[in-house]
Amino acid sequence: MATIAALDSAMFCAFNAHDADRLGTWFTPDLEFYHDKSGLAGYDTTMANFRGLFARNAGTSRFYERYLNNPDEVKDPKDHRTELNWVIG
Repeated sequence: MATIAALDSAMFCAFNAHDADRLGTWFTPDLEFYHDKSGLAGYDTTMANFRGLFARNAGTSRFYERYLNNPDEVKDPKDHRTELNWVIG
């Protein structure tokens, strides 16, 4: 569990720093990201979206993740009770 938490923290450090280049190292070029509204996106589109998000929120000090349940608990993504909030703070 400590390894998962450490890797999660390292990835979100890049995200919170708005460092798209470092964040991009966490994904492989064959990344497929699906969003309910915009559909399927590959690596290039996903990274462009992160860069746009960071640019639109340049004055924001931090993004962070917050699990509604135990933050150290790993759940099956098929479990719809698992919720993840993205908060701009």
